[in-house]
Amino acid sequence: MKKFLVVTLITILSGATVFYFLSSDRKSIPQDIKPSIEKMTNGEYDSAIILAKKILTFSKNDKNKFLALSIIGYSFYEKREADSSFHYYTKALSIKNINNTERANALNMVGVIFQHKQTHPSAIKYFQQAINLYETGNNKKLPIAYYNLAYSQSQTDNIACIDSYYKALEYASKFEDKRYEAYCLSDLGNLMLETSNYEAATEYFHESLDNEYTKNHVRSRAIALQGLGEAEYASKDYDSAKLHALEALKIKTERSYDDLLFTSYFLLGRIYRNTGDLNEAENNLKRAVIYYPHNERNKQAVNVFKELSDVQLQLGKIQQSEYHNQLHFEELERILDEKKKSYNMSKVTI
Repeated sequence: MKKFLVVTLITILSGATVFYFLSSDRKSIPQDIKPSIEKMTNGEYDSAIILAKKILTFSKNDKNKFLALSIIGYSFYEKREADSSFHYYTKALSIKNINNTERANALNMVGVIFQHKQTHPSAIKYFQQAINLYETGNNKKLPIAYYNLAYSQSQTDNIACIDSYYKALEYASKFEDKRYEAYCLSDLGNLMLETSNYEAATEYFHESLDNEYTKNHVRSRAIALQGLGEAEYASKDYDSAKLHALEALKIKTERSYDDLLFTSYFLLGRIYRNTGDLNEAENNLKRAVIYYPHNERNKQAVNVFKELSDVQLQLGKIQQSEYHNQLHFEELERILDEKKKSYNMSKVTI
C-alpha cells in the first residue's frame, strides 16, 4: 500500500514544523530566547544556532535550555542536516522539567526527522509518543500529529494508517482545521487508489476539491485534481482523466510548481499510451523524466523509465528503449541503497 502521490509531504512538513515549535503561548517564551526564535522564523538558521548556543553556555533554566536546543535542532533540520537535528532534539528531550506540550513538540520533530530519512518505523514510535501527550490536553496539534503518523504507517504497509487518517480527519473537523481536512481527504483518496477502490478514491478527491482550503490554495487544488485524474485513469475513464490531468498541469505550469510536474507528465504519458497516441505518450514521458524526483525516489515513480522504454520499443526506437530500460534497473538499485543508508545517522554537526 505504498503511496504514489507523495508530492505534498515535504511541503506540508516544512510548513507544519514551525507551527509545532511556535504554537505554544508566545507570551510564555522567555525574553532571552526571542532573538534566536526571530532569526529562525526569518530563515537565518546559522544566526539562530549561534544565538541559541550562547544561551546554552550561561542559562541554568531548564525551559531556556530546552528551547535553545530545540531551536538548534529545528535550524539544522531546515539546513538539511537531519543527523545534527536529531542530536540536538535528543538532548532537548533528556531535560526532565518540561511540560507535555513542549515535550510532544520535540517528539513530533524527531518523528519528522525520521520520516524525512524514510525510517518510518522509528518515526511512528515518536509520533505515537507525541500523540499520547497531546491527547492529555486535547491539543489542537492532534490533526497534524495523526496526519504525520498516518503517512509513516502508509509507507510501512500498515493498515492502521486508515484509522490514523480518520482520526486526523476527525480532529481536523473538531478544531475546524480546513488545511488538514484537505490533506487527509487527498491522502485517503490516494490510499483508496492504492487498494483499487477507485470509486471511493474519486469521492475523496471530489471532497478535497470541495474543501474551503483547497478552493483557496491552488497548490492543494492541483494536487487534488492530479489525484482525481489518477483515479479516473485507473477506472479507464481516460477522457475525464485527461481533462483533470491537463487542468492540474495548467495550474502547475502557471504557478511554476516544478516539483509537481513529474506526476502530471507521467499520468498524461500513460493516458496517451493507453489511448493509442504513442508519439504523445513518448513526449510526455520524456518530460516526466526531466522532472523525475531524484531526491524522493520510490518504486512507483521509477516506473517512468520502464513505461518510456516500452513506448519506445513499440515505436521501433530500440536503442533508446534499451537505454531507458537500463536506467530503470539502475534507479531500482539506488532506491535499495538509499533504504540501507537511511537507517544510519552518522554526520553530526556539533
